[in-house]
Amino acid sequence: GASVDLPPDRVFNQPDYSAPAGGLHVRLGDLPSAEIETRIHHKLEAVQAFLRANPIDRHIYDTPDANFGIVTTGKGHLDTMEALRLLGLDEVKCRALGIDIYKIGMVWPLALDDALDFVKGKREVLVIEEKRGIIESQFKEAFYDWPGSKPARMVGKHDENLKELVPWTGELSPLKLVPIIAARLNAFFPDENLVEKARALTDQPPVLLNVPGATRTPYFCSGCPHNSSTKLPEGSKANSGIGCHVMASWMDRDTAGFAQMGGEGVPWIATSMFNGGKHVFQNLGEGTWYHSGSLAIRQAVAAKTNITYKILYNDAVAMTGGQPVDGPVSVAAIAQACRAEGVARIALVSDR
Repeated sequence: GASVDLPPDRVFNQPDYSAPAGGLHVRLGDLPSAEIETRIHHKLEAVQAFLRANPIDRHIYDTPDANFGIVTTGKGHLDTMEALRLLGLDEVKCRALGIDIYKIGMVWPLALDDALDFVKGKREVLVIEEKRGIIESQFKEAFYDWPGSKPARMVGKHDENLKELVPWTGELSPLKLVPIIAARLNAFFPDENLVEKARALTDQPPVLLNVPGATRTPYFCSGCPHNSSTKLPEGSKANSGIGCHVMASWMDRDTAGFAQMGGEGVPWIATSMFNGGKHVFQNLGEGTWYHSGSLAIRQAVAAKTNITYKILYNDAVAMTGGQPVDGPVSVAAIAQACRAEGVARIALVSDR
């Protein structure tokens, strides 16, 4: 036998909030109306009440009278803490300098009461978040009419001169944040030589692992009909789509382009309006056809587009493990459905 120690059940404080008549949630039978918008408004009020009773955000150091604040969330928080460590700014040093960190647990809607309390009286606040400035924009919207002690400056995606600061493209990393954090802190703590430390860290060449071994370009499985069905007549072009048949796009098979699942061929419907109605082949797996690709064929028929759909039947969802296709899909059923949709010509090609 064995025993397991478990943490106690989490207890939530009951918020000081009374739901309006009819409750907060959309119910079966509700039609689109202003009433649904009103319920969403009430839900947001309920969220703020819950956050006041059960704070989710965390004050990492809770440094009293801090002049500089850093707001983080998610993975960006871990990257920030590592960047500070690389710069020699541990908890003791941050407290001594007057640096505090606020980790947001719920990005939207922002827990305004606690969030605004954190930034109160600070000379500068740096917001570090990946992708778009969702947190930063909420702060600044709240600041506009806020009567409290606002920070002298808040920067994030751009600095005070509208120059890009924390990138919204790609992925953040500690070494990406090191020069950003160092530059912002250097104005407040020039004796720490943070810019020089950051330069020493970022000037180092990246460490690359050169492990010898065989390399193999992904290719179709042995025996899969895609090996031959993705080939084209000489001089023809094809567009790829969702499915492992997309690998034809990096083979010497004149296949290019891409579309979302179910959108295969749709871009060509518009393109052909401007190229004199040229012809193209469009690859489409039978699983995607059953999911939503048949709608693209219907659209092509309606637009009288000069396109040949190659419905590639291999009887499996090969891209995600070879599972059977959901639903009763067969070659005969696909052909009959295409005929019913008004496809002008249907050809069955098989090695049998």
